[in-house]
Amino acid sequence: MLDDVLCLAGAAPIDQEMVGSMVFSDTIILYGRTSELDMNVFAVTVSASNLLNAAARRGLPIRGSLSSGALLIDENKTLLVGVPVVRAYEHQQTQQWMGAIVHPECEARFSAVMSQSAVPESVLLYRAPMKSGPRLKYLCVGWTFRLAGNRSILEGAFPGAENSHDVWAKQQNTLAFFDYCEPLRERSRYP
Repeated sequence: MLDDVLCLAGAAPIDQEMVGSMVFSDTIILYGRTSELDMNVFAVTVSASNLLNAAARRGLPIRGSLSSGALLIDENKTLLVGVPVVRAYEHQQTQQWMGAIVHPECEARFSAVMSQSAVPESVLLYRAPMKSGPRLKYLCVGWTFRLAGNRSILEGAFPGAENSHDVWAKQQNTLAFFDYCEPLRERSRYP
């Protein structure tokens, strides 16, 4: 039993020593592997940001949700049980874009850790687009900073957007997030 691990339903890891992953059908789970919660918050958040960027560059729109809590995991048998997984999975399904949000119950921890990190831009408050209609204010993973101002990458990440209202809406919502982040990127350390 691991205590205080983190999960991102919908993503995959970058640093396999600090962040692990499991795949179930079309869901990929990220989780922190260290014994320190703050390091797990940092590692999973940065890995999620890097993954969202890499997925956009490959034309694979994904969405996710970050959560934390106790988790039972057996990597060899691909066994994963815990409230954070269910919470993250259900929360990511409510979104209407390519991006990731932090579950409201975990926002204070994520905000505190990331504001003290070397990459505080990895999370930011934003009114995330939801399938239910209204935009809700969440702490979001700031992954578009890594696109270096290249909006066309996101335009190409949604093939068939012109033929489907649902896909078009996700594309437009993702582009709106990019546009929101662009002035912030210009003031940050990212190129």
